Amino acid sequence: MNKKTQAIANQLAVQSTVNSIMDLAMVNRGVVYFVIRYSSHIEGLHITVSAVADEFETAEPRVVLEEYVDLAGEEALCELLLVEDKLIELIAGVKASQGVEVKS
Repeated sequence: MNKKTQAIANQLAVQSTVNSIMDLAMVNRGVVYFVIRYSSHIEGLHITVSAVADEFETAEPRVVLEEYVDLAGEEALCELLLVEDKLIELIAGVKASQGVEVKS
Protein backbone atom coordinates (compact mmCIF):
# COMPACT_ATOMS: atom_id res chain seq x y z
CA MET A 1 0.00 0.00 0.00
CA ASN A 2 1.48 3.38 -0.96
CA LYS A 3 1.73 6.23 1.54
CA LYS A 4 -1.25 8.17 0.18
CA THR A 5 -3.52 5.14 0.29
CA GLN A 6 -2.30 4.28 3.78
CA ALA A 7 -2.98 7.85 4.98
CA ILE A 8 -6.53 7.70 3.59
CA ALA A 9 -7.14 4.31 5.21
CA ASN A 10 -5.85 5.63 8.54
CA GLN A 11 -8.08 8.72 8.31
CA LEU A 12 -11.12 6.53 7.60
CA ALA A 13 -10.24 4.33 10.60
CA VAL A 14 -9.95 7.44 12.80
CA GLN A 15 -13.35 8.69 11.63
CA SER A 16 -14.90 5.27 12.17
CA THR A 17 -13.53 5.10 15.72
CA VAL A 18 -14.81 8.61 16.51
CA ASN A 19 -18.24 7.51 15.26
CA SER A 20 -18.02 4.38 17.41
CA ILE A 21 -17.31 6.52 20.48
CA MET A 22 -20.30 8.70 19.61
CA ASP A 23 -22.44 5.57 19.31
CA LEU A 24 -21.28 4.43 22.76
CA ALA A 25 -22.30 7.80 24.17
CA MET A 26 -25.74 7.71 22.58
CA VAL A 27 -26.53 4.10 23.46
CA ASN A 28 -25.35 4.46 27.07
CA ARG A 29 -26.71 7.91 27.88
CA GLY A 30 -28.51 6.61 30.97
CA VAL A 31 -25.43 4.87 32.31
CA VAL A 32 -22.96 7.78 32.38
CA TYR A 33 -23.06 11.34 31.03
CA PHE A 34 -20.92 12.08 28.00
CA VAL A 35 -19.72 15.42 26.68
CA ILE A 36 -17.85 15.02 23.41
CA ARG A 37 -16.44 18.07 21.64
CA TYR A 38 -14.84 18.03 18.23
CA SER A 39 -12.72 21.07 17.37
CA SER A 40 -12.28 21.21 13.63
CA HIS A 41 -9.79 24.07 13.66
CA ILE A 42 -7.32 22.06 15.74
CA GLU A 43 -8.56 18.58 14.76
CA GLY A 44 -9.07 17.57 18.36
CA LEU A 45 -11.57 15.42 20.20
CA HIS A 46 -12.24 16.11 23.88
CA ILE A 47 -14.23 13.52 25.82
CA THR A 48 -15.56 14.03 29.34
CA VAL A 49 -17.54 11.35 31.14
CA SER A 50 -19.37 12.08 34.38
CA ALA A 51 -21.19 9.86 36.82
CA VAL A 52 -24.95 9.90 36.57
CA ALA A 53 -26.41 12.14 39.27
CA ASP A 54 -30.04 12.35 40.34
CA GLU A 55 -29.97 16.14 40.16
CA PHE A 56 -27.55 16.86 37.34
CA GLU A 57 -28.65 20.47 36.96
CA THR A 58 -27.87 21.38 40.57
CA ALA A 59 -25.10 18.96 41.50
CA GLU A 60 -21.51 19.35 40.39
CA PRO A 61 -20.85 16.44 38.03
CA ARG A 62 -18.17 14.01 39.17
CA VAL A 63 -15.84 13.51 36.21
CA VAL A 64 -14.79 9.88 35.97
CA LEU A 65 -12.88 10.08 32.69
CA GLU A 66 -11.45 12.94 30.68
CA GLU A 67 -9.43 12.44 27.51
CA TYR A 68 -8.17 14.57 24.64
CA VAL A 69 -7.02 13.14 21.32
CA ASP A 70 -5.18 15.10 18.66
CA LEU A 71 -6.83 13.65 15.56
CA ALA A 72 -4.05 14.98 13.33
CA GLY A 73 -1.37 13.23 15.38
CA GLU A 74 0.48 10.16 14.20
CA GLU A 75 -0.89 8.09 17.07
CA ALA A 76 -4.50 9.30 16.80
CA LEU A 77 -5.97 5.91 15.91
CA CYS A 78 -4.10 4.13 18.69
CA GLU A 79 -5.13 6.79 21.22
CA LEU A 80 -8.78 6.64 20.11
CA LEU A 81 -8.84 2.86 20.41
CA LEU A 82 -7.42 3.11 23.95
CA VAL A 83 -10.08 5.68 24.88
CA GLU A 84 -12.77 3.48 23.36
CA ASP A 85 -11.53 0.53 25.46
CA LYS A 86 -11.60 2.68 28.61
CA LEU A 87 -15.16 3.75 27.83
CA ILE A 88 -16.31 0.18 27.27
CA GLU A 89 -14.73 -0.93 30.56
CA LEU A 90 -16.22 2.04 32.42
CA ILE A 91 -19.70 1.42 31.03
CA ALA A 92 -19.50 -2.32 31.78
CA GLY A 93 -18.36 -1.56 35.35
CA VAL A 94 -21.23 0.85 35.96
CA LYS A 95 -23.75 -1.57 34.49
CA ALA A 96 -22.38 -4.40 36.62
CA SER A 97 -22.63 -2.26 39.77
CA GLN A 98 -26.25 -1.49 38.85
CA GLY A 99 -27.02 -5.17 38.39
CA VAL A 100 -27.53 -4.82 34.64
CA GLU A 101 -26.51 -7.85 32.59
CA VAL A 102 -23.51 -6.96 30.44
CA LYS A 103 -23.46 -8.71 27.06
CA SER A 104 -20.10 -9.58 25.58
